[in-house]
Amino acid sequence: MFQQEIEDGSEVEMIGGLSEAPRCQPTLSQLFKCNVNASIFVDEPTVKVGLVLRDSRGVLIKGLSTFYKVTFSPRLAEAFAIREALSWLKSNHYDHIIVELDCVPVVHALNKSIVDNSDFDSLILDCLC
Repeated sequence: MFQQEIEDGSEVEMIGGLSEAPRCQPTLSQLFKCNVNASIFVDEPTVKVGLVLRDSRGVLIKGLSTFYKVTFSPRLAEAFAIREALSWLKSNHYDHIIVELDCVPVVHALNKSIVDNSDFDSLILDCLC
């Protein structure tokens, strides 16, 4: 596993077609916001997970970029990324975090109370515990 952390309070410029995405909006001063994303690379097979933690002014607090040599569906990769993000936040002793992601099926799964025995629901259950 490769892992890279950013921790310097600097701004991060979005590239690769993301420049038109809205900037991180400030939240209540006591809260942090963590943006989470997963990318799948079929050629390798690899899942890359990226996390950016910002304060209420949108200033970078910490970031993480890591990859895993696994093969996942997009939905499973996004659920895996959320589980990794929550684990990372917990290990760094962060709480009161707003977590943002761009995968509607994962958001819906996190909000439902019924899980089955699938790999996806197992990851979701890990996030809820």
